[in-house]
Amino acid sequence: ADRMLMLGDQQVGYNNYEMAYAYYSWGLEKQPLNKFLAFRFAVSAMHSGRFEWQGYALDESLHAAKRALALGYHDENVYKQCSLIFERKSSWRDAIRALDAAHALYPHREDLSNNLSYYLALTRIRLDDAIALAEDAVARSPHDPTFLDTLGFAYLTTGRFADAIPPL
Repeated sequence: ADRMLMLGDQQVGYNNYEMAYAYYSWGLEKQPLNKFLAFRFAVSAMHSGRFEWQGYALDESLHAAKRALALGYHDENVYKQCSLIFERKSSWRDAIRALDAAHALYPHREDLSNNLSYYLALTRIRLDDAIALAEDAVARSPHDPTFLDTLGFAYLTTGRFADAIPPL
């Protein structure tokens, strides 16, 4: 199983998620309780199915990510992975719940703040939180265009048009 993990990671380095998916799958057959393999399998399943947005690969990826959580792999990246899957399935409330869990583990990670802010602004849920999270991300990385875009978008959704102009 360790060899399959290593070979899968090597394929991810080559951006060959289909082959990584196969290696991780074989590793999980040998060690079904390996939380690292379960998480990496989830990521590779999502990426190998990148053109199949609503289909089997996303469901399989979500199942593997939940399996990694059940095995005790409570890492913010597992929750972030789940949020990306839910986003692709347009299950926004589930995506927000997953990012809330990730953000609770690492509240100072600006990418988590930014993504959560975007989802909240997009769904118009907890708009005050959306702005606070976006402002926090921009304060940590003031020149990141993705974070500036999210901040401007959050301002727009709350009707703060004048505040939206500078970041946008």
